Amino acid sequence: MMAKDDIDLAMVNARLEQHLDELNDCVYERLITKHCRGIVNRHLGLKRPTILHSINMNQNADLDDLPDAANAAGDITDDQIYDLDAADIIGAGADGQTAYAAIEVSETIGDDDIDRARERANIVGRAAGGPAFAAVIGKAISDANRQRAAQSNVTAIIMMAD
Repeated sequence: MMAKDDIDLAMVNARLEQHLDELNDCVYERLITKHCRGIVNRHLGLKRPTILHSINMNQNADLDDLPDAANAAGDITDDQIYDLDAADIIGAGADGQTAYAAIEVSETIGDDDIDRARERANIVGRAAGGPAFAAVIGKAISDANRQRAAQSNVTAIIMMAD
């Protein structure tokens, strides 16, 4: 039988592990953001990419204007604007014309990451009135989720942290 102190230590240990995982995720997301321009160019084919939004940088007025105008025109809802604000990375570059990318970053890419990237790319595309790519970046993805991403037209990119 476990003593109360053992249970408390187990709970503290579990919480510390959770916080460490969250910290590792933040460090990984910062690393990906730092190298995002090259990743977007290499894997999505967008030339001269610019990061318009990242959870690791200040807001960018260029991205703020785009959904606000689309919202005023009735192309996207207030909830969709808030959803874009929660995106890990929104980028833009040239693919013959200006194209956008909605990117979700997670150490282990899951169903939710794929769904969020696809939905946020759809929102950005509607707001911009042009093409938008969806991508997920992580250290690992299951074969089932790699197939699911491909079927959902979401580019899955595996990047190990260095």
